[in-house]
Amino acid sequence: MARHRKGQDTYETLISNIGSWVTEGVSDIGEHSESTVTANAKTVVPEFVSGLRVLDLTDIHEYLMYRTEINPDPRIPTYEYRGGDRIISVTRYLLKNIDLEMAKLYA
Repeated sequence: MARHRKGQDTYETLISNIGSWVTEGVSDIGEHSESTVTANAKTVVPEFVSGLRVLDLTDIHEYLMYRTEINPDPRIPTYEYRGGDRIISVTRYLLKNIDLEMAKLYA
């Protein structure tokens, strides 16, 4: 299987897991506002990314690169990678766009 396809599966699983975690935390609090969900998601993104294996993180990076460069979609934010640490780049992308990902997940 191509790395970007495996990365897509891993990315979608990651977003789903973050969404489930945040939803459980918000339902315990009793608040379901969009800002609460987004704020809680932003706090757990680094933990979830740091829990990934290096191979999974590399696959997610390849998927985001593929989605941006090979198969661009103007409706999806671009993934900017200027070299360096892929972990930081993927984490930065998720923190910047977690509100969009949560909206897609619960739309």
